[in-house]
Order: sequence, then structure tokens, then C-alpha cells
Amino acid sequence: MSTTTPGYLPPASYAAPMTLEGLNDWRADAARYTVFNRMMPALRHDVAGSMQPVRMLFMVLERRLQIADPHLEAIAKNVTSISTLTKQASVDVMSALSWTASGEDVRVSLRSSVDEAIK
Repeated sequence: MSTTTPGYLPPASYAAPMTLEGLNDWRADAARYTVFNRMMPALRHDVAGSMQPVRMLFMVLERRLQIADPHLEAIAKNVTSISTLTKQASVDVMSALSWTASGEDVRVSLRSSVDEAIK
């Protein structure tokens, strides 16, 4: 018989026996971790989608700067657009990731969090 602890139980090195409240906290953390890992590909996609227009505009700007006589008005417009898109992308990224911050006083249903992440 094996004496090792399965990976889903707290290790025996936590000296004191776990109370019911401690076990419930541990289970809640494990559930949050599992949900977060399953949601990560969707969150990554959302973040990448927010940054894509910025990258595309940077590529246009880079090509415009490589020509012999660059049109400065067009470049100035691109820089302004990049600034606007970057601000919007940072708001979108923060919106996509804000629900991951845990707080003691925040209670949000799993369904509403998943629905928000999918949107």
C-alpha cells in the first residue's frame, strides 16, 4: 500500500489537522483554479483579439516609415489611431481579466462569470 498522498488532497506537511472551514476554503480554491485553467484558452483568445488591430496598424506604420519619402500626415494619423486602439485594448483586457481577482466580499455566480468570459 502506498504512503504517498494523492495530488488532490492537501499534503500532510500542513501540521495541524484541517478544519471543515479550512477544507471548504481549500476546495473553493481548487474549484477556482480548475475553472481558471479551463477558461484560459478563451481568455487568451480574447486578449489576443483585443491586441490584433494594434499590431496590424503597427505593421502599416512600419511600411510607411520604410519608404523613401514618407507622408507625415498619414503617419501622424496612424500614431493617433494606435494610441486610441491601445487605450481601448487595455480596457478590453482589464475587462476580460477583472473577474479573476478574488475578494472575500465578492460573490459572483459561476454561470454569470462564464457567460461574461464567453461574451
